[in-house]
Amino acid sequence: MKVSTKLYVAIGSLAATGLLVAISGSINLGIVGNELNESILVTAPKMDMVDSIRARGWEMLATMRAVYVFSVLNDQAKAEKSAQEWQAADKRMHELFGELRPLLVTDQVKALLAKIEGATAEYEPDLPPSTVFYKLLKRQSQEPPY
Repeated sequence: MKVSTKLYVAIGSLAATGLLVAISGSINLGIVGNELNESILVTAPKMDMVDSIRARGWEMLATMRAVYVFSVLNDQAKAEKSAQEWQAADKRMHELFGELRPLLVTDQVKALLAKIEGATAEYEPDLPPSTVFYKLLKRQSQEPPY
């Protein structure tokens, strides 16, 4: 075989290898782009809603504690304000449940959301304004504070 033939074969094989690498790179770039779009357009809003649900849960807990503290201190105005804040956080949490539900795909995640909603519903009857502390505030409003 002549040297020129060997050079043409080597250059041709390098060109073919370069072409295969370019095709493979563009295919993989498309795959990564699709994954990135899914994470930005689908996963990020779900994560944001889940984080908002977590924040509303902590807000509900804090306002429940505020109702207790203000009930013990016989501060009816602040206790009622805390109860209203709790109700607003509860309402927003249920709105977030409704917004998140259609975005969920797997049955496992849907079951987990239903479990969280059930736990929240179980928790609600014991909170303002039906809470014992809130009723205690109403009863003790005529008595002097400690």
